[in-house]
Amino acid sequence: MPATPLRDRAPRPTTNDPLRFGSRRTPALHHPGAVDTAVARRHLELIDEGDVLTNVRARGEQLARALDARVAGLAGVADVRHLGLMAGVELDPPVDGLRWGRKVSAGCVDRGVLIRPLGDVIVIVAPLTTTEAEVDRIVDTLAEAITEVCAPSPTPKQ
Repeated sequence: MPATPLRDRAPRPTTNDPLRFGSRRTPALHHPGAVDTAVARRHLELIDEGDVLTNVRARGEQLARALDARVAGLAGVADVRHLGLMAGVELDPPVDGLRWGRKVSAGCVDRGVLIRPLGDVIVIVAPLTTTEAEVDRIVDTLAEAITEVCAPSPTPKQ
């Protein structure tokens, strides 16, 4: 959720024209400021009601342990960094231009897990409501894709 300032009340139209809100030509009930405020307020209420932050701490610790145990030691992995439900897995291709990050990302997507590369760093940003099983699936899928893409190719026999 982007940072959204909360207001005590929704903004009021500045004209009597129902299709005009200030200088924008949008219906007053759909003014982005009012909608953003309502959504942000409800989002914060749901975080409190569902004890989401307790889940974030538990799943963040699980993600860190799983990445360290099942991904950090794989061939082609240079570094694993994590904080909460965010992680970066830095790949170490033997030469430039192999596009390992893109290939690993595609391998994960093919297996049903959406991640994204930033160059040769695989970025994981799990949802706040991620379950224990989903963290395991993310890490297992990532490990499979890294192994598929980054494993050393067999040397041809001569």
